[in-house]
Amino acid sequence: MWKSIKIKEKTKKELDKLKIHHRQSYNEIIMEMIKNATHTTNKN
Repeated sequence: MWKSIKIKEKTKKELDKLKIHHRQSYNEIIMEMIKNATHTTNKN
């Protein structure tokens, strides 16, 4: 199921900078960020 969220234009631009491929979804970028944050949190 897909949901819409509101983000500021600046946030979208920052997410765009994280794209590995121009067709990569924002969901993929956000999930990668969550994975990295969880990994970092579990390390401490």
